[in-house]
Amino acid sequence: MTITAPPVALRTELRGAVERIASTAHTAPQPLPAALLRQMWQTAAQSGCLTAAADSQPQERHRSLAIAEELGRQWLLDLPLWMQSDVVPSALRRHGTADQKGLLPGCASGSTLLAVALSEAESASSLTNLTTTARSVDDGYVLDGEKRYVTNAVIADILLVSAAVATTGRTSVGLFLVSADSAGITVEPTSMGRGLELLGSGTVNLSGVRVPETALLGGRPLASFQLGPVLSVERLFLSLMSCAAAWAVVEGVQHVGSAPRRAGSLLSHSAVQVQMAELAERLTCVTSLVQSLCSTYVQHGTVPADLAAIAKHETVKVLMAALGVERSLSGAAALTAAQDSSRLDLENRCRSASAQALAGGAPHALHAITLAGLAGKGGHVQIV
Repeated sequence: MTITAPPVALRTELRGAVERIASTAHTAPQPLPAALLRQMWQTAAQSGCLTAAADSQPQERHRSLAIAEELGRQWLLDLPLWMQSDVVPSALRRHGTADQKGLLPGCASGSTLLAVALSEAESASSLTNLTTTARSVDDGYVLDGEKRYVTNAVIADILLVSAAVATTGRTSVGLFLVSADSAGITVEPTSMGRGLELLGSGTVNLSGVRVPETALLGGRPLASFQLGPVLSVERLFLSLMSCAAAWAVVEGVQHVGSAPRRAGSLLSHSAVQVQMAELAERLTCVTSLVQSLCSTYVQHGTVPADLAAIAKHETVKVLMAALGVERSLSGAAALTAAQDSSRLDLENRCRSASAQALAGGAPHALHAITLAGLAGKGGHVQIV
């Protein structure tokens, strides 16, 4: 099942690029050294996986979606190339100053790596109840706070940091473009299983970090307005990757169960057939929604916030349901042989980091999804 339907030649090209990245991600020792992480991003850039950052035309947006689908099929859910190619560049193009837009060529070439620092211990990725603050001083702002689950924190050159800004009579939220090597910034790598280490994820501590006024995105503290369309695009990419990963699970189960030497067993059992039929029906319905949103994104560069939120919620649920089916079937002797289980070797690729990325950063959702997916109880998780 293909979702984004690019031309065959383009799909072959992108699949080869993603497979080269995957070969490093899935075979290298963990945690990956920072130099190797940067090398993976350079490989992505050289393979044309980040070109939408510099030129967000419909064909480039289509290319980004096709790459995300391949990432999902390769179970690289924890390598969000789209954050670098589409999500943050979209915010820069829409709201950035001329100088801030000067970052875009570096995003496309991979010479400037970005990290989005939104999540906090209590507020997840929400812009409400932020504890990170930006205090106005004569020559700019002073940032203080802590951000968690920051993808690429270990290797990032620029951090996009959300912070509460005290203005006359009220508190607004601003987005700041902060050099990762600024005085007062420390990064603690997050170690929560294979995935988060692959992400180069970490906790970013900001203590008295001085930034100029020009660091504030667009020159005004309007984070809610600036992030709305951007987060909808992020949800679309997460939905697409989840959908592709779920199809990979279903097709893997069907491949193993329908092998000639398995005739009359496994998928021939009525209970398994019903389970697979229900899963395929759910996945087909969700795929239709994701395909519709992909078409909207290609044409307009944005997607409706409500539909993107629904797509994210439903695709994560169906992905966890697919993992639950695979998990229950993998207990059968027919699927435990090394030669058959290679295509279903998902558990070591779907660690807490993948779930956290899909859940949007909330620790309780991370915990719930991880338990549901890896304990074979997929499809019963509320994502908030």
